Amino acid sequence: MMASYRALVSRCEVVSAGDAGYPACLGRLPAGERPARLFVAGAIPPSPGMAIVGTRAPDAHGLLLTDRLARECASRGIPVISGGASGIDSEAHRSCLDAGGTTVVVLAGGLE
Repeated sequence: MMASYRALVSRCEVVSAGDAGYPACLGRLPAGERPARLFVAGAIPPSPGMAIVGTRAPDAHGLLLTDRLARECASRGIPVISGGASGIDSEAHRSCLDAGGTTVVVLAGGLE
């Protein structure tokens, strides 16, 4: 566990509020509500993006709708953003990537 954590951290860039690479949409939040820093592996895509989140135990219809929405986002160049949990979140990422799109996983607690 500790080795995989270190490997992940070593691939991350730290972007602090006020840095040139800090997302403008987050910078517009009040100081107490925006994250002081982001750990970024890869690149932060430009706005706008589409958040797709949902249950960890979806039914077939929910998975079908998620697949369609994520593929539509990919076809329009809209990144799919979620927390990466199993279920709807992971289906959204999988479908978007299968369609050639970009995804962003946001970890609520950060890497620390």
